[in-house]
Amino acid sequence: MGMKSLNVISWHYQTPERRALKRNRLGPPDVYPQDAKQEEDNLGADRLKKGYQVAVTSYEHESIVYNVKMPRLDRLDDTMLRGAQLVMQIMAKKMELNANLDKERKRAGSAITKENIGSGGNGVG
Repeated sequence: MGMKSLNVISWHYQTPERRALKRNRLGPPDVYPQDAKQEEDNLGADRLKKGYQVAVTSYEHESIVYNVKMPRLDRLDDTMLRGAQLVMQIMAKKMELNANLDKERKRAGSAITKENIGSGGNGVG
């Protein structure tokens, strides 16, 4: 079977215009549906003077009130205590997992040494 019967054209044999990675033109333009009376289309004197105004959400003002009622510096000690407790929990869990891993390694190691002693200690199977 010759190379021509495969019907697969190598990337190297294609012309530069047909190569997918070397196309010089952009894809189709992005088209978004337009509403009849969009806010952006209003070009009145007030709009031109002030520009586009972003609506302010109520959450911004609520966070200011919350931080004034309970200042962050008053919560600093509590936050540090909770952070220290979290670190201690992580360290305790890590120690527990390392202890379990050491037990498993010792068991596996003692089983290997018992097998070596039982087979004459040459270690060759």
